[in-house]
Amino acid sequence: MQGRELLRQLQQDHLDLRAVREERLAVVVGDDAVARRHAEPGHARSLAMVFGQVTVERIMYRAKAVDSRVVADAKLNLPAGTYSPGLRRLAAQAAARGSFEQAQAAIAQATGVTVGKRPG
Repeated sequence: MQGRELLRQLQQDHLDLRAVREERLAVVVGDDAVARRHAEPGHARSLAMVFGQVTVERIMYRAKAVDSRVVADAKLNLPAGTYSPGLRRLAAQAAARGSFEQAQAAIAQATGVTVGKRPG
């Protein structure tokens, strides 16, 4: 259990350092060719990983009437939902072996993370 917490804390520290060092860009242009010039630092999201929950803070770029863009999410290759690719893979493997409840128990025992029934 201490090893998993150490890995989680190392990942959190890495993400925190990236957030502090993230440079504000003058403009971010999305695939829709719309320039997003308004930058809002400090936007946070939770991410459940195989060794626990971490918080990712980053700059969000906005423009009126279009979706926001987060450059750091793309650089870190973060999934759209709550669960990391590693945790999703573990959930799929555990679910293939039995019921969803058994998979939830196996994931909680292996990682300390409780997954819900809805995709995240």
